Amino acid sequence: NRSTDLSEFDTAALDKMLAELEPELRKAAGFLTIEDLDPAVDFKPEDDQTRLDELNPQIVMCPFCKKEFDVRKNNAKVAGCTV
Repeated sequence: NRSTDLSEFDTAALDKMLAELEPELRKAAGFLTIEDLDPAVDFKPEDDQTRLDELNPQIVMCPFCKKEFDVRKNNAKVAGCTV
């Protein structure tokens, strides 16, 4: 073990380098500062739900009997179709 004399390090330069790296390290770690949040962004949950409904529709039509079924209530089954 070698004892290191801290006077040989330029602590001001190290502090500056750490200050420059901190925002990038926080983002890489998944943390945001309040300044990183954009208050102008308008979150619209209804847009998210519309997109989810497009990807996974709640009401589907049977291609055989043309009857509509609520797949979320019927556990993703087209229940009641006689075809």
